[in-house]
Amino acid sequence: MPKAHVWRPRFDELVARDGGDPFDDDGLFNVSMLASGTMEPRELSERVERFISFYEQWIEAQKELEVPAGLEKDAERIIERCIKSAARMREGARLLAQGGPTFKAFTLANRAMLMSMSHFARASGRSREDGRQGPFELGEAETGPIDYFANTRPAWRPFQLAFMLQILPSLVDENHEDRESVDVIWFPTGGGKTEAYLLAAAFELVRRRLVHGEAGAGTGVINRYTYRFLTSDQFQRTSGMVCALEMLRRALRDAGDNSLGETEFSIGLFVGGEVSPNKVNSPAYDGKWKSGGALQWCSWLYETEHPRASNPFPIESCPCCGTLLVPSEKKQLPSGDVDLSFYGFLASDSSFRIRCPEEGCDFHDGLPTYVVDDQIIRNPTSFLLGTIDKFAMIPWKEQGGRLLGAATKTRSPSLIVQDELHLISGPLGTLAGIYEAAFETVVRSTGSATPKVIAATATIRNASVQCRRTYGRKGIVFPSPGIRAEDTFFARMDVGNTNHSRLYVGLMGQGLRSTVAVSWAIAAILQSVSELEGQLTVDELDAYWSLVAYHNSKRELGRIVNATRDEIPARLKVYAEAEDVERNTDFDVLELKAHAEVPIPVARQKLGQRHDPAASPAVDIVPCTSIISVGVDIDRLGLMLVNGQPKLTAEYIQASSRVGRGKVPGLVITCFSPSKPRDRSHYEAFRNFHERFYSFVEPTSVTPGSLPAIKRALHAALVTAVRHGTGLKDNQGARRFDPSEAKAKKILATLLKRLQAAYPETADHDIRLRLASELDRLTEQWVNWRKSHSGLTYVVAPSQQDPALLRRFEDKLVDGVGWHTLQSMRHVDSELALRV
Repeated sequence: MPKAHVWRPRFDELVARDGGDPFDDDGLFNVSMLASGTMEPRELSERVERFISFYEQWIEAQKELEVPAGLEKDAERIIERCIKSAARMREGARLLAQGGPTFKAFTLANRAMLMSMSHFARASGRSREDGRQGPFELGEAETGPIDYFANTRPAWRPFQLAFMLQILPSLVDENHEDRESVDVIWFPTGGGKTEAYLLAAAFELVRRRLVHGEAGAGTGVINRYTYRFLTSDQFQRTSGMVCALEMLRRALRDAGDNSLGETEFSIGLFVGGEVSPNKVNSPAYDGKWKSGGALQWCSWLYETEHPRASNPFPIESCPCCGTLLVPSEKKQLPSGDVDLSFYGFLASDSSFRIRCPEEGCDFHDGLPTYVVDDQIIRNPTSFLLGTIDKFAMIPWKEQGGRLLGAATKTRSPSLIVQDELHLISGPLGTLAGIYEAAFETVVRSTGSATPKVIAATATIRNASVQCRRTYGRKGIVFPSPGIRAEDTFFARMDVGNTNHSRLYVGLMGQGLRSTVAVSWAIAAILQSVSELEGQLTVDELDAYWSLVAYHNSKRELGRIVNATRDEIPARLKVYAEAEDVERNTDFDVLELKAHAEVPIPVARQKLGQRHDPAASPAVDIVPCTSIISVGVDIDRLGLMLVNGQPKLTAEYIQASSRVGRGKVPGLVITCFSPSKPRDRSHYEAFRNFHERFYSFVEPTSVTPGSLPAIKRALHAALVTAVRHGTGLKDNQGARRFDPSEAKAKKILATLLKRLQAAYPETADHDIRLRLASELDRLTEQWVNWRKSHSGLTYVVAPSQQDPALLRRFEDKLVDGVGWHTLQSMRHVDSELALRV
């Protein structure tokens, strides 16, 4: 069988040159120290400067490395980028040395992150002496005060602190040259990218209030994901940071420091209606709870026998103490009515709130978390977490511009975070590029500076082109790569250490259907782990007990799920040495996919449960799809089977990197189908591919200037910019649009300039002309409709037959007026009737 080791990087061993002494100020990265505020700005700056100087020593060492002939220019370019990165860090260090709001915001951001980490340790059970794992039923969680500064374990990885220093100037100075750049965190999976941008988000939320007062409230940070179900999972994690900020604001206020204002720090989830309700009380309720609002969701939840397992809301437990927001079993009063003291979701005809059921928790009266669209738009939250495709609804909603700062008394968002940047490609990325132009145009119309954009990914190619096409800005990758691919100073591949790696093994069953071959392989793996139980350590048995079975489609997943009930148990008996060592075939199977029966938060908790053979065995098999490849970070997982080579190398890397993230090396077994030429090719070149598979990552494709993209989305960008950028937001505003009016003329010019910024090269001249002519054509079309139909509006109810600009694809145009418009960027292709 072919096999290959993929080495994992080390993130916390800083050396300037091979064999040299490591950086000796580990205390600089201690979160408790940075959060305490006991260090003077000048002292902190001097310690940071020493760190940067050490990085510059590494840069000098890079200059001495031998470079193959013909690549000298490339080496010079790499060194120049590293020097530029160090210079940006120094600029950040100088800002901290000045003290003032910047230093205070940096300190408070670290304090909020320290509090969030401490709360997570308590909520998950990691800090409990009795070893119990969270989340907890009502009355079981610890809610007492925490001595945060005594928690000296949390520490930043060097790249996280360096990234914060690098982007600091462009956050503080709205006119800084780097404000118009996209800073891309390009770091291996499991390296801590999420924590890096959460620190930046906390800093920006605090800085806005310190500098701008109550005008700094409102939505300050927008964080966008691609998969709505994983966005809801990330919502639980990010809520911890926001709750910590709110606790910090209250504590400062009670101490007489009102610098963070009276408005609470809050977080909102802006995703599709299948994950969170669009309204508090839906008049369209048809008896099915998913069609209702929050009130209908709550009514259904109160009646179900197993509320936790059926919880439709995207948050499972209190981020502060870990108490479940709904009980595992239905709770009733003696009268038979529901006992609401056990429930954290409370709704009436006109209101909805989320609170922690635990009376001793700081958030018993209400969590600063919001999941209902109407509430979020009415009162924009400090931190807005959403799926990128959901923002396609902004042109449809009269108050949608409020999320971008339009028609509010607060400043527009000043930080945009795009996680998993490599997924913003293809049709989704192409449409996003057009909508992004409209959103930035609306922000500029408010008088605020354009927001800073940061992104994160572990697998991407041609990031600069993708950033230019999507955001109309240049991209800057951090950390800047070194001369050697395995060393970026902040991460160094631990080459040769098999105890800190993932071992990939290839299997290709000849003469068998692929489903049978995979089923037999799963049976062999499960039985092998069981028979090795006495030879494995506790940690090894825990890591290898749960088999993650990755599939490229739901169809393949369904076949293997069925096989867990018959084919796999039957084959397992064949492999067992004797009946007394046969693994229990009553498998605990946990499906992980979109629309799975088990909610993502519950699935994460089950996956995180350590294997205890006597008391609580862990999950046996985890059949999953690509949903596991982003955002599912469970350190205990160590074993994966991949059913067929994924279409994209980036997907293969992301998915297989879910295992082997903890103390135990990971094992990935890839099953190839002999009937698929691509699978055979990967099997034959197995070792060569895996030893450098990052170099095989495919370049992303984003083409917002293509004709199909323009036809599908440019009119939506036009409506968004005009409706929310010129004050014509009410539904009748569509009939008052006049492109010759000064404000409208300015908005149209801003929109066109931003669209054309995605194509700045000389060779892109024809695309820029195409964008201009198409925008003019759409503008003229709107004006003609306005003149011929005095009752023109932006939208109408589906049942109405009145002319409107925006129509759903399933609705017919009235008198040829209007444009069929997306309500989600994922609905790219229309259905066709095919007669054979």
